[in-house]
Amino acid sequence: MSYNGTVRCSHCYQTGHNRRACPQLTQELKQSYERQMRYVEEYRTLTDEELEKRGEDREWNINYHTNKSEEARKAYLKRTKIDLATGKKVTNKAAKAERMKKVTCGYCGHTGHTRRVCQNAKNDYKVFVERTKRVRAEWLEKAVASGIGIGSLAITEKRGYLPEGGYGTYTLTGLVSSIEWFSVNAHNPDASVFVMKTSDDMKGVTGYHRRGMAALPLSVAEHSSYKILPSGIVPSPPDGWMDDMPTIKEVFDTKQERPWVYKWADDDWHQAIRDDLGLPKDAYAS
Repeated sequence: MSYNGTVRCSHCYQTGHNRRACPQLTQELKQSYERQMRYVEEYRTLTDEELEKRGEDREWNINYHTNKSEEARKAYLKRTKIDLATGKKVTNKAAKAERMKKVTCGYCGHTGHTRRVCQNAKNDYKVFVERTKRVRAEWLEKAVASGIGIGSLAITEKRGYLPEGGYGTYTLTGLVSSIEWFSVNAHNPDASVFVMKTSDDMKGVTGYHRRGMAALPLSVAEHSSYKILPSGIVPSPPDGWMDDMPTIKEVFDTKQERPWVYKWADDDWHQAIRDDLGLPKDAYAS
């Protein structure tokens, strides 16, 4: 905009319009497209002898001028909604589809769509949800069978620094105070969900040398180095535990690309569940 408030075009420097509406630029794009297409046709019709005399490569020049013409065509289409290749006006839907051809999905890497509508992301999330349901069912069955629950004691012997000084063996006792049920999912089947209150036996040893039981996974109940004293309280998951899932954005970080195991793995539970659900590994594979 000029100093007196009049719009001035940054392309032709005339007043009354901006670059987006500049008729001169629009005309130049059309002329550029037509010129590049003439070059393409010229190199297609030149004889081998003429090309050798010029010292030019036919395919290189055809590809170069084709790309240049395509750039001009797309720019003209964006400005006028008219496709120079056909001379016809295109619909908003067709124009958007043309623009989307240049878009690359931040999740799966394919072109033509964004992460928000990516079918691979949606399918991978379905696999995650189904796997999580199966993992939680198996986890609960094991938890009930083990007897570990609220009020259970976990006792183990540790080697480390002692309060009175020196290095040796001490007994560490932990009480299960709560269970972080929703930590168990497809990506974390052996989560440390049993939150522990640890005995004060090692109160005098702090910092780097302190070893406690802040949280334990279910597998400790089966480990020979731990003794589990059941409390008699059978683990009971909260309402909705089998169906309440983290959102797709929580499962797949929006700043990260598609995880390797979803993109390539076919020798573990990912592919087995895909087969059960009838989902392809790559929804955009040709």
